[in-house]
Amino acid sequence: MAMVKCGMRGHLGPACNAVGYVDREILGINHLYKSPAWQHLKACTLSSPRSGPFREDAPGWCHANFEPEGLLSSISAILSGTIGIHYGHVLMHFKGHSQRLKQWVSMAIGLLVLAFLLHFSHAIPINKQLYTISYVCLTAGAAGVVFSGFYILVLKKWILPLILHIRMQIYSLLSIFVSLFAYCFRKNKQIDVWGLRTPFLFLEWIGMNSMLIFVLGAQGILAAFINGWYYNKPDKTLVTWIQTHIFIDAWHSRNLGTLLYVIFAEITFYGVLAGILHKLGMYWKL
Repeated sequence: MAMVKCGMRGHLGPACNAVGYVDREILGINHLYKSPAWQHLKACTLSSPRSGPFREDAPGWCHANFEPEGLLSSISAILSGTIGIHYGHVLMHFKGHSQRLKQWVSMAIGLLVLAFLLHFSHAIPINKQLYTISYVCLTAGAAGVVFSGFYILVLKKWILPLILHIRMQIYSLLSIFVSLFAYCFRKNKQIDVWGLRTPFLFLEWIGMNSMLIFVLGAQGILAAFINGWYYNKPDKTLVTWIQTHIFIDAWHSRNLGTLLYVIFAEITFYGVLAGILHKLGMYWKL
């Protein structure tokens, strides 16, 4: 196995970053993720940006394991969750709509400005794999802006207390959305998007079973179960057949086909599933 020698500090590249170093020293190389995203780079494969066989002249770090959700990354994830909790505390402790929006929007804009300053000044670039502080500021700031938009659109005169259920590895954006759906779409509590409720009923159903949809969909549990059944080869499953023949081949684009698959297949499926569970009165309550 090729050895990578760094001889430098503060490097943010795939080979010599502190995140990978700490995980290798404490967790061990065999306990790290074996297919990191950097294997899709042009330096590693001619199939970039998709996965493929390694180039003959690929550097040693292309073959190395890397854990994107390791020890140092977890610290940043905790910070993301803490910011999400702050958004929830604003909702609980400030009673006026304008006060809440002022707190959320001002903090969100401040985080976004800080993220761009750190990135474009090359002090701490935005890097999802390393979960840098600038990336935390970017996602948390974007979450605040989007959450404020949802607040303006969907909430009436009264507001349900928003209790955020944070896990270390869930981004603040996801934490806020899961909690928003779970508590704003509760039974007998309706939302009103400009008086048009019917087109958004599937969101109400998904919100009533948000944790179930998160576990089955976002964590890939249901897809993994379905992919366990295949014909002849492991890559010939129902999911891959639908993706390839109905979406990717039809539009002659993998990126566009994948996007349409998520919108018109996955979201539609989970909306229908949540609707059926709602009709049966079955919910996974927090």
